[in-house]
Amino acid sequence: MPDIIKGTNRSAEDDLKQSAAFFFEPTDRRKAAKPLKFKQNVCYSSPNLIELRAMADFLSPNVFIEKSNDLNEVLKLAKIVSNAVDFIIVTLGDKGVITINNSKRDGSVVARLYPVESIGNVENVSGAGDCFTSGFISGMLSYYKESNNVHIGFQSAKYALLCKNTVPFDLSTDTISINEAEYVTLKID
Repeated sequence: MPDIIKGTNRSAEDDLKQSAAFFFEPTDRRKAAKPLKFKQNVCYSSPNLIELRAMADFLSPNVFIEKSNDLNEVLKLAKIVSNAVDFIIVTLGDKGVITINNSKRDGSVVARLYPVESIGNVENVSGAGDCFTSGFISGMLSYYKESNNVHIGFQSAKYALLCKNTVPFDLSTDTISINEAEYVTLKID
């Protein structure tokens, strides 16, 4: 696993120029393609579908993919983006996440759909994606496998969805269990 840069006073552009690998959370479609301009070092990214579209459009502006909001669209976009990003986690809200792992060692691309359980009594959706990503990264830093990291991310997002605050105050490693999230392997054409 490559080193992941912690928050510093440096900008992402400075980190890219120094060839540091990092995890990129786009936060907005207008910023989604920014690190792709440097053509290196983006090891991990967690775009939503809108941000994934912006990334794919930047990398292949002449390729038209119909906006259908389904798995086929996500996989076609992810295939383009996986040429520039090693590991992509596409967040799909109440549909779960799709991970796309572009293993440079053997050239294979593996996609997995991790569906999420429905949650009642949602208090607030702000912060759920950030909590998912934080949980996933926490699992990575603990050297858990992908399905554990997704499970930790799902639990973290659930805490955020059930909380009136953007990020729950009581979210910690003590409140999260380490289990495996179930997934379905998808075929990428």
